[in-house]
Amino acid sequence: HFVDNGSIAMGVGVQLSFLITKEFYLEYQLAGVYLEATKASAPDLNSGFNLHHTISISKPISRHFSLATSFIHLSGAGLDKGVVSNQDVITLGIKWNL
Repeated sequence: HFVDNGSIAMGVGVQLSFLITKEFYLEYQLAGVYLEATKASAPDLNSGFNLHHTISISKPISRHFSLATSFIHLSGAGLDKGVVSNQDVITLGIKWNL
């Protein structure tokens, strides 16, 4: 997860995908991430461990690419110094599928 102010979140998670019609998938992703926040991101983003949730609707356009719209929520997990982060993002784009 990259933010325009230079903050970066990296982590590990799991994604569940459900076929809802012949060509569309509903996807949910939950990840534990470490956020490295810049000073420009204060007060909403702070460095530390966070939870990253994503809900998407996607349509495959080839074997490795999908069109998708997503809602992303980044929130503090309360594991690091009691400082929390909070960010909500709506995305529209192309996803690369392994």
